[in-house]
Amino acid sequence: MEAWRKIDVETRRAAERLGIALDRCVPALKVFQKLVGRDAVDADMQGVYNRIRKLRNEAAHATDFQLSYEETVRYVELAMWLADLFRRIEQ
Repeated sequence: MEAWRKIDVETRRAAERLGIALDRCVPALKVFQKLVGRDAVDADMQGVYNRIRKLRNEAAHATDFQLSYEETVRYVELAMWLADLFRRIEQ
């Protein structure tokens, strides 16, 4: 969950740098969609974001959800990679 939080924070910061007005209550997916609308996010980022978001939702809501150690490491690596890409988005 902490890895997802980093993505959420960096997505919001990227939106702010692009001058996108945000309310604190705006869901992460809506913020991401605003970045897509500004062409700040390419197709690769969209695919990774959607994959990580799906895993995060499964982990948060499924009662029998489990990841192997390798899958967990890969999830965290992808999340950090994505957060870094959001960190690099400038005006």
